[in-house]
Amino acid sequence: MTKLWRFLCSLRLAVWCGLILSAMLLVSSLRLISQPELDSLGTPPLLEWLAGQQSLWGVWWIFGLLALGGLFFVNLVCCTIDGLRKVLSSGPGFWRRLPPHIAHLGLIILLAGLTVSAVSGFKLKGITLQPGQWQDIPEANLSLQLTGEGIQVKQAGQVMSYGPPIFNHPIFHNGTSIYFAGEGQQVETIELEVNNDQGSKLIRLNLRQEHPLGPDMSIIWEEFVPDYREGSVAAGYDNPAIRLALRDHGQLSVRKWIYVRFPDYSRLTYKGLDIGLYDIDLAPNMQVDIASNPGAVTALIGCLILVAGLGWCLV
Repeated sequence: MTKLWRFLCSLRLAVWCGLILSAMLLVSSLRLISQPELDSLGTPPLLEWLAGQQSLWGVWWIFGLLALGGLFFVNLVCCTIDGLRKVLSSGPGFWRRLPPHIAHLGLIILLAGLTVSAVSGFKLKGITLQPGQWQDIPEANLSLQLTGEGIQVKQAGQVMSYGPPIFNHPIFHNGTSIYFAGEGQQVETIELEVNNDQGSKLIRLNLRQEHPLGPDMSIIWEEFVPDYREGSVAAGYDNPAIRLALRDHGQLSVRKWIYVRFPDYSRLTYKGLDIGLYDIDLAPNMQVDIASNPGAVTALIGCLILVAGLGWCLV
C-alpha cells in the first residue's frame, strides 16, 4: 500500500502523465480536423455520444485521454492530500507553506467541474423559435417560445419570461444557457391564384393543407425552403421557394417549385389550370443555440481558489 501511495504521489508520474497527455491532445486535434464526422463531439453528453458510435476503435484516443486524465487527477488528489497532511502537522508557521496546496485544491475542483460538464453537458445549435409555438427541448427538459417581448421558458409546469437574447449576452435558466444565433422569417400561409376556363380565384393554404380544385382534383402546399436552386437545396442562396403538389383522382400528378421572388417565372400548369403565387404571409423567427454546463459553477469556484493560491504564493 505504501509503494502504491508513493507511486500515486510521485512527481515523476505527474510529469509522464503531462507529457503523454500533451501528445494525445495533439493526436486528438489532428483527428478532429481530418474527420468531419466527429463535428458532433460535444453536442450530446460524452457518454451518449460514445454509445451512438458504430465503431469505438475509431475514437480510441478519447478513451486514452479519459484514462490518462483520470490518472493525472488521482495523482493530483494524492499529492494534495499528502502535502496538506505534512504541512498541517509541521507545527507553528504551517500557513506559510500552505499556498501551493491551496492552488492544487483549486485545480482539483476546477478539473472536477470541467469533467462534470464534459460528461453530462450538451450543446444544441440552430434551434428555430416561432411566435406562439412552443419548441420542446427534451435534452434540457424544457420548452421555449418566442414572444413579442423576448423568450418564454417552460419547465416543470412553470413559465418564466425573459427579454430577447443578444450576441454575447445569453439567457441563463437553471443551468441552461440560451444564445442568440440569428433571426429570419418563416412563411405561415400562402395565397394562390388559380386560373382556368371558368375564370380566376384566390385560395389560401397552410403548410401541408390539401385544398380541392374540383370534384377530382386538389392541390397541396408541401414544403418551403428559404434558399433553393434547381435540383437541390443549398445554404447561401437567397432564393426562397415553395413546393406545390397537384392530385388528380387521388393520384399525384404534378410537383412544382414556385419561386417566391419570381412567381411568374415558375407557374404550375396542368389540364387547363394555371396556378401561380399571389401572396405570402411572413412571420419572424429566431435561431438560438442552447448549452448546458452543469459543472460551470464548480469550475468557476475552483478557478478562483486556484488564482487565490497562486497569488498567495507571490506574497
